[in-house]
Amino acid sequence: MSKRFRLVVLVVLLIGVWAATRKSNVSEGAPPRETPTSSAPREDAAGQEGADGQPGSAKPSTVDKDYPGLAQVPAGEEREAVLATLLRIERGGPFPYPNNDGVVFENRERRLPPKPRGFYREYTVPTPGSRDRGARRVVTGGQARYYSRNHYKSFETLTP
Repeated sequence: MSKRFRLVVLVVLLIGVWAATRKSNVSEGAPPRETPTSSAPREDAAGQEGADGQPGSAKPSTVDKDYPGLAQVPAGEEREAVLATLLRIERGGPFPYPNNDGVVFENRERRLPPKPRGFYREYTVPTPGSRDRGARRVVTGGQARYYSRNHYKSFETLTP
């Protein structure tokens, strides 16, 4: 066999191994598609529609029931951004940072209840004016939702 042929075989094998590894990582690392806790319409956020198809016509009470901790987030842009992120999580995307959103949150700071690795997932809450992802995150685990405005230094519990 020539050197060139061996090199081509090696490259093909490496690409095959890379593709197989990537496929298994994507299926393991992909966030589970979680279903909403309520099928009732939600408060308008980032263009979401209510039951009548009109933006802003959803009933805020369903948001209060599903995310009572949202009241701890200051009203205005920040709360709307958190709610929009929660709705994207329920829908399974699309996410503003697809390579970073839905990845495993390791809870290294130990500020959330201890769970096995892979239990928690993190999602970016866009920060206006930030040149990068900013510090705001929603972390999910099972049906629990947590919000950090300061890159995991503290968390607000959003779900009951």
